[in-house]
Amino acid sequence: GTKFENCHSDVDITINNGVTLTINGNGNTISRSTNNTMFKVSAGGKLIINNATIDGSNRPKATGPAIHLNDNANRTSHLTLNNTTIQNCTRTDTGTDKHGGAIKLGTDSTNNLRVEVNISNSKITNCSASQGAAIMMHTNLAGNITISNTEISNNSANYSYAGVIRTQGGANCKLTI
Repeated sequence: GTKFENCHSDVDITINNGVTLTINGNGNTISRSTNNTMFKVSAGGKLIINNATIDGSNRPKATGPAIHLNDNANRTSHLTLNNTTIQNCTRTDTGTDKHGGAIKLGTDSTNNLRVEVNISNSKITNCSASQGAAIMMHTNLAGNITISNTEISNNSANYSYAGVIRTQGGANCKLTI
């Protein structure tokens, strides 16, 4: 199989324009030493991560979540996590939009974002942010979020706005747990 070691980038890994990125982690860990978002999904992109750990321990001053779905183009962006752990993802930035430590859906200014999120047999742990430490769902968001057989634990919000899941005005998603 293909093996990547000691790869460094100062930019997000962006999946868009209908592209699908599938990562079969085989139990390996994905980490970054830069403070940006790890994966950004927009414009109908699809991110599928199987059997991996996303670890934010090496991002001491993180300015973005581990995974961010964002788009203003009336397209559906997809995220699927199977048997995957997101851990130690902490937002420490002091800007106006410092929400979502592990997974962030939209932004304060997003319009018409549709998402399909499926998280199964996974774990989101030890993440923090000002709001929505595990999952942040922003304004004008629509779609489906399904979480099954997944542990969400030891996550904290700095301003007492949901250490687990936070929805912000206008979020219109069907959440199935």
